[in-house]
Amino acid sequence: MTDSARGLSRRRLLKGAAGGGAAVAAGTLGVPTLVRGEQGESTSALLDWRGPRQAGVLTERTEYAMVAAFDVVDDDLPRLLEDLTGRIAELTQGWPDRLDSLDNAALPPSDTGELGYDRRTGGRLTLTIGFGASLFDDRFGLGQHKPGALKPMPAFSGDNLTDRKTHGDIVVLAQSDHAMISHHAIRDVMRRTKGRLEGRWAQAGFQRVDPDKGGRPGESAVRGLIGFPDGSQNVERSQDELVFTGREVERWARGGTYLAARLIRLKLERWDRLSRSAQEDSIGRRKVTGGPMEGGSEQDVPKLGSETPENAHIRRANPRRPGDEKTRFLRRSFVYAAGFDEYGLLDSGSIFLAYSRDVVKQFEASKRRMLGQDFDEYAVAFGGGYFFIPPGVRGKGDYLGKALVTA
Repeated sequence: MTDSARGLSRRRLLKGAAGGGAAVAAGTLGVPTLVRGEQGESTSALLDWRGPRQAGVLTERTEYAMVAAFDVVDDDLPRLLEDLTGRIAELTQGWPDRLDSLDNAALPPSDTGELGYDRRTGGRLTLTIGFGASLFDDRFGLGQHKPGALKPMPAFSGDNLTDRKTHGDIVVLAQSDHAMISHHAIRDVMRRTKGRLEGRWAQAGFQRVDPDKGGRPGESAVRGLIGFPDGSQNVERSQDELVFTGREVERWARGGTYLAARLIRLKLERWDRLSRSAQEDSIGRRKVTGGPMEGGSEQDVPKLGSETPENAHIRRANPRRPGDEKTRFLRRSFVYAAGFDEYGLLDSGSIFLAYSRDVVKQFEASKRRMLGQDFDEYAVAFGGGYFFIPPGVRGKGDYLGKALVTA
């Protein structure tokens, strides 16, 4: 084949990839074949992308993430989801983009190259996708199959939500051990879906995971920007009944979970001027130890006695009355830093991620209890959304969302 013929062939393939024919994943290139056993099974540094549940929900915490929401501008949703699944298979198993060879310098390289061009052997990358309420409009005829609790995320009192930072048809959450790996994954997804997915909002995040913490029930391995443990008394990963859906949803959605993603700006300069006692009263925990105000360690269930103010965060979030246990949810947050704002103040905050079996009965019920808490003076949500995370890929021929689009 001549160089001009190779170039024409490549351009046709790239055109297909950009405009809706990127069957590189589950189709033309057979990505599931690329990750079969003889290529190397998943290790502690390369996590399996397959299974009845998507990776990234219960997977061990990583220190970096990027969450990105997109609007679908393609009319072939099954093909889009099939291709996304295939590329997830490649990316999580360390494969660079191998659309074709790298030997034609007149064309863009098949992979962007910031991670190198050999197979990556580490990073613990997971890619988790979810569906927003808007995906179930009349474009794809999915309205009757929308999970019952899925809806656009409302603006709660004190929120300052902006349209371009909120909602979306599809969300992609990339989590890994390095910021470059997470960013590369979202960048790669965008390249593969150009002309099919349109970026709506994205936020990169990070976290410090303490290797000596988090091993005991009730203990958190991370702290938030306000300096307190973030995730104390979290839902245990074994409490499936609080995280994953069951017979209350259609068969295609069973074993999935709802994600409430909240982009929250923290007023750190104001917070940092508070006394330690004022900060502890606001949260309802001791700042250094994370223990309840009544004493004890972080692992101890708070008694919520008179030492804990009525408007403290932990009392409002979970008053621990009969029935409140059913409104708990799994928290896996990151923090973000976006430089200075127009006033020279730090634009930093939280990427709050909450997983629940029912986003309304759990997350939203808890959030509404918290309205008026003291901590509202130091935090304002400006974006995010509600999404439904479908079950994972179970076997050959399956792909994320297949049971929905073929229902």
